Amino acid sequence: MGDAFLIEFPSALTATESAVEMQKVLGDYNKTSPKALLMKIGIHVGDVVHTGQDVLGDTVNIASRIQSLAEGGGVCISEQVYAQVRNKLPYRMDKLPPHELKNVQYPVDVYKLSLSMEKNHEALAPKNRVAVLPLSNISPDPKDGYFADGMTEELITVLSQVQGLRVIARTSVDHYRGGAQRASQIGRELGVGSMIEGSVRIAGNRLRVTVQLIDASNEEHLWSENYDRRLDDIFEIQTDIARRVAKNLEIRLRPKEEDRLDRRKIVDMNVYRDYLKGRLLLARREPDEMVEAKKLFEKAIEKDPAYAPAFAGLADAYFLLGEYEGMPTDVAASKSSEMLSKALKLDPELGEARASQALNMQREHRYSEAEAEYRRAIELSPSYPMAHMWYAQTLGALRRYDEEREQLDIAEQLDPLSTVVLYNQVFTLSLLGEKELAWEKLQRKAELDQSPLAQLDMLSLYYQFTGSPEKALEELRKHPEFHDRFRVIFGMACALASTGDKQGALPWLEKLLAFPDTQAYKATFVAYTYALLGDHDQFFAWMNKAVDLNQANLDNLDLFPPMKPLRSDPRYKALFKRVNLDTS
Repeated sequence: MGDAFLIEFPSALTATESAVEMQKVLGDYNKTSPKALLMKIGIHVGDVVHTGQDVLGDTVNIASRIQSLAEGGGVCISEQVYAQVRNKLPYRMDKLPPHELKNVQYPVDVYKLSLSMEKNHEALAPKNRVAVLPLSNISPDPKDGYFADGMTEELITVLSQVQGLRVIARTSVDHYRGGAQRASQIGRELGVGSMIEGSVRIAGNRLRVTVQLIDASNEEHLWSENYDRRLDDIFEIQTDIARRVAKNLEIRLRPKEEDRLDRRKIVDMNVYRDYLKGRLLLARREPDEMVEAKKLFEKAIEKDPAYAPAFAGLADAYFLLGEYEGMPTDVAASKSSEMLSKALKLDPELGEARASQALNMQREHRYSEAEAEYRRAIELSPSYPMAHMWYAQTLGALRRYDEEREQLDIAEQLDPLSTVVLYNQVFTLSLLGEKELAWEKLQRKAELDQSPLAQLDMLSLYYQFTGSPEKALEELRKHPEFHDRFRVIFGMACALASTGDKQGALPWLEKLLAFPDTQAYKATFVAYTYALLGDHDQFFAWMNKAVDLNQANLDNLDLFPPMKPLRSDPRYKALFKRVNLDTS
């Protein structure tokens, strides 16, 4: 590379922090040196290919082009890097005028860092944005690690019910398990002003919990406590921690919140253990572990038929088994709804259960009822990200796109490292024509989930919905090893039909049709393929079948490219009327 060098970093934030440090050191050197050494730095994020002593790929090319735009002693970053560090560094980032980058096919926005700017204290995250870091297990038996994990999740749940707090979801804080990051770095990456960390130790029937509340901006300890109690005092400990955190962050608990904390059900520890283990298994989204989680929730219910959270967990297990092809979707939906009804009968103020109930109503096209239920769920658990994300889907079906985006943004703030939330953002932003922002979210998701299948699914979807089906087809053809997967088959059918190769799309459509009708979203995917092929009769036949099977996904349907010629068809209005939606 001549007088240049290339450095590969594990994250965009680490790369940018290192670039700033380099330029500061060189800046100090230049103050006393007779000959200034001015270095330009350009940063991009993406995949690279290692070949012998070389590092190759589009990412390298883009980084080198961005570097040329930097001034001597300056740092320039791509839009993808900007999306990941903009809320995590105390420097102003100014967007440069548009530039065409040599040998780069798509436009890339470039930002310049203002390194001379002092730390902007106004940009610091508010103290009421809280992250509960995974509690350490220091028990003599390593198998008790599930209890520390469960305690972490329960603290998140309890604190999430306090209206004045915004608590980061567990899927995001789990990224910091066992890590060596400083509190200030984690605070920047998660956008939080306060953090809770600590440890759990179980020995026989005794429990010791150590917990600290930390100011993320200066790493000062705001409060700490050691609890040395009997094991079945765990519920009192959780309640006390919630009260002390609120007090130290100057959050006044409302009477309703005080009452809910006082009324938390104390259950037998064997029941609680089964519930915690089930929740942890369910969170990993592995089919075999979902089945095991279902059994654990059933065991907990058998021991205590009045324990509402176990019914809510069982409802989620059934729902996810249907989504991940672990059981027929109609059976899964019916059982999930039954379990949720039992959970809410036992505890009408279980926010997570109300959100799941709203999702079932949404799938049954009871949108007005679903919206009311989502609002109730958010009131009870304002920091529950799934409630906001699912509510966004209902708003999309109702064509309230600004509100839909707002709810997705809230979900991301509450769970900034969630690949599920980012997937939904890419999907929605692509349909709304927000091409560049959708690409930023896609890059961020790719960094968090490096599964080749997940990346292929996301990339092909992005190209399909942003008007580049030929690029979607190109990506899909690179991975024949996935051509037996349901969503990839659907992607191939769509891409071929969209590029005008209708004959080529038909064999892929036949593969879709060969899947059983209980396959999640089959009827909707088949209908959409027929719309791209121009067969309107089959589109309406399959969409009506999807409604009959409770598989019709109408979120943002008006925004899908092939819907335009269908909107004037009387059957389009009739279809929406069937699902209680207005097309006017």
